[in-house]
Order: sequence, then C-alpha cells, then structure tokens
Amino acid sequence: MLAHLFEAELVYRSEMEPLTREGELIGSGDGSVVGVAIASALAWTLFERPGKLSCAMNPVAVIETEDGARVRLYARGFARRSDEASRIWTVDAAARRARYQAYLVKDDASRIQR
Repeated sequence: MLAHLFEAELVYRSEMEPLTREGELIGSGDGSVVGVAIASALAWTLFERPGKLSCAMNPVAVIETEDGARVRLYARGFARRSDEASRIWTVDAAARRARYQAYLVKDDASRIQR
C-alpha cells in the first residue's frame, strides 16, 4: 500500500556534486521536506532518460533529520509535458528503496548507541 510521506521543495544548485550516477545527469540541489512525521533538509540529484514529451527519471535524495539521522531515498518515475514548448512537467515517482543510516551517539564514556 502506498502512503503519502511528505511534500518536498527542491532548489537547483549548479555547483553541487551529484549524490550518485545513473543515467543522464539533469542536476543536483538542496531543499526541504515537510510531512506528518518529518520536517527536514535534503540534498537531491536527478538523472533522466530524456524524451521530447516524456522521460524516465531516477531521483536520489538524502534527508537529514533534526536529530542527525540520514535517510537515503532512491526513486523511479516519469515526467511528462503537454508539448515541446512547455517548461512545466508533471512528475510521478515512487521510492524503490530507502536506506536509513543512524548516527552514533555517545551516551557515556564506555558505550556507543546506534
């Protein structure tokens, strides 16, 4: 069952290095996510297999939560537009996998929690 996790606002940053390499690089940037269970910053990279009116895409993002955890998302999707002159694309994507990398916290001198 699919569940809506968050809304994301993405900002293109030409100077950012891609998070990974898969397909033709469109760009990278940063932004924010806001949802019922999360409100955090993110970094993203978008790769496409371009077409004139539609294209397959592989977005990758890393969400850094306020408590220091990192969630890496890999998605697959498609973008489409009404005609070749349009700069507005409608995008549908679904996460194909996510990897959560907990940060390490020292809670005393002898033990590290994950």
